[in-house]
Amino acid sequence: MKKNLKAIVSIILVLGLLVCLTGCGENEKKQEAMTLLNENREVLTAQTITCEEGVAKISIIGAGMTSNPGVAAKMFESLYSANVNIKMIATSEIRITVLIGEEDVNRAMRTVHDAFDLAD
Repeated sequence: MKKNLKAIVSIILVLGLLVCLTGCGENEKKQEAMTLLNENREVLTAQTITCEEGVAKISIIGAGMTSNPGVAAKMFESLYSANVNIKMIATSEIRITVLIGEEDVNRAMRTVHDAFDLAD
């Protein structure tokens, strides 16, 4: 098993139910990751493992998020207003990332930029 795929499985074991594999690149690596996940499905206590194509990540990042309440709400409201469906949300102290449909990425970026006055 390759080192990066071992790391994926280790992360899954710690985090649990939902995993987003992004940036895997070509189909061969995606297939390798899916094979590894399926081989370890019982250990992961997952009923099913699926791969969804055609998704994109949009993130807002900044150290000031913890001291400025409402940042996440502003992002989510702007995406809702632009009729962008959020498939998954991941957060940390300095980052909010959403997984959206690939077809919505340009509209989502424009609306989030506008919400935070970042356009132009």
